[in-house]
Amino acid sequence: MLWSTTGPFISYLSKTYSLPSLVLAFWRDLFVSIGMVVGLLIFSRARFHLERIHWPFMVWYGLSPCDLQFAVDFFGSI
Repeated sequence: MLWSTTGPFISYLSKTYSLPSLVLAFWRDLFVSIGMVVGLLIFSRARFHLERIHWPFMVWYGLSPCDLQFAVDFFGSI
């Protein structure tokens, strides 16, 4: 039921506040990311354990604009 409300809600935000789709996609991704981190911290803290050898890759992957999700979000909203 909650999932079916996103279409009308996005349409309302786009028409009422003239939000561009890229801005809307940014805020949606930010809120979902924060919610996932909070949920994982509360329910499954052990999943955040990362060995030191994997940190450089994770930092590079998180900061690089070349990942597939960025391309899909950016070019899908234009």
